[in-house]
Amino acid sequence: FPINEIKTYTMSYDIHLFCNGKRRLVHHKLTPIRLTLHKHIWMALCDMQPSIYQTPDHIIIQSPRERVYYEFSLQEGRWATKQKTVLKELERDILILSARGLDTKEIAAQTCKAEDTIKSCKRALFKRLEVENTPGALGKAITLGLL
Repeated sequence: FPINEIKTYTMSYDIHLFCNGKRRLVHHKLTPIRLTLHKHIWMALCDMQPSIYQTPDHIIIQSPRERVYYEFSLQEGRWATKQKTVLKELERDILILSARGLDTKEIAAQTCKAEDTIKSCKRALFKRLEVENTPGALGKAITLGLL
């Protein structure tokens, strides 16, 4: 990515932290807010929350201005460029309503769709986002700036 645009990018990853003797998997996101004269990150905003994943890794560098993001694979030891998924209106509505705590029946009523349509849409969305469930889809959509 272009070094002169480094402040528009964020880096996120999942790591284990120890708290009160217990291991917790957290999602850590860094956003540069101040650079040195040589364009090195001097200060960054740090955001931490419980991870949506079961294992550490999931290293992503991305910018909301770009249609691609970069994901590092610890297994392969290299970066891969991936296309951001564009959410359809129904997919966006389903995720937002799910985040509000609505179940499939309530989402169907709110969107004037059949329950089977909502279930089918969610399965297709999970596959496209490469996640297994609604919390995973919400987490990935938020991480990639899709919502």
